[in-house]
Amino acid sequence: MSQIACSYGITIEQLARLASLASAKQYDGFWHLLHDEAPELSEFVNYSGYVVVVAILFLADRNIRFSNNVSHEAAVRLKQTELAPTVLVDHLEADRAAAAIASVTLTDEELRSFFEEFTGDEWDEAAGAMREAISYLHSVLSEAAEKETWCLVHVG
Repeated sequence: MSQIACSYGITIEQLARLASLASAKQYDGFWHLLHDEAPELSEFVNYSGYVVVVAILFLADRNIRFSNNVSHEAAVRLKQTELAPTVLVDHLEADRAAAAIASVTLTDEELRSFFEEFTGDEWDEAAGAMREAISYLHSVLSEAAEKETWCLVHVG
């Protein structure tokens, strides 16, 4: 369960370059662009990035989905590569998703039980980790919406 979650606010030009690099399997160039040129949004550091993936599935069960915007050709190309991000949304979709997350009320019991049912693992920190992952998603989506950038979340 040791994965990291990274999030970036990227411009449409950076998105096009990332899609080209990923399509050409120029992985070093892809990561160089993200790490050196794209500002990292909020960090998720206290738990494995795997919890972010479980939180995304939890939110989807509550009809909060990240459309992984496919209205732009570069977004479509990037989503079809081995480096496809977990979340890729433009600032309008990021704003919509952040508002939807902010409007939902979650109990520790439903967070814990979803995590345990999904993973098959009982974990004392499941509810807190899920709550932190959902807060992280809300934060990065809000930040991308505010900056009017694309939000790219990669878990790996």
